[in-house]
Amino acid sequence: MKIHENNPDHYPAFIALNQDWIQEYFELEAIDLELARDHSSIVRNGGYIFTLCEGDEVVAACALFKDSDTEYELARMATKKSARGKGYGRQILDRALEKGREIGAKKIHLVSNTSLIPALHLYEEVGFKTTHIGQDPNYKRADIRMEMELG
Repeated sequence: MKIHENNPDHYPAFIALNQDWIQEYFELEAIDLELARDHSSIVRNGGYIFTLCEGDEVVAACALFKDSDTEYELARMATKKSARGKGYGRQILDRALEKGREIGAKKIHLVSNTSLIPALHLYEEVGFKTTHIGQDPNYKRADIRMEMELG
């Protein structure tokens, strides 16, 4: 398995994985469609897109959105349905956190949904702590915020 960072050839697969995942559990929102139209904005704004490949196929992805020089949002984490259960989510999450440390981030936060128990367990396993439960202002589907202080 190889994890790629900011590979423009993988941006369409990044968007497709995310849209498939969102539509499996929720509905696409305006913010999702906006990102699909301008997916390179993540990198242009100082963030990172990570993709994990099985052979030549992108099977997992996530991003770090830059909020400030010291704070990033872990977002858009998805694994292709046929590749789930192989530890790819953990691998790509670990790489994103490693990148956060490399670039001097002090805090990484994420938003999710309390119904996504396996994802929440994964986030807790690596050190994220719940900081808020309740409706997120940006995503209808998000009702939990978690944060991790990076040392």
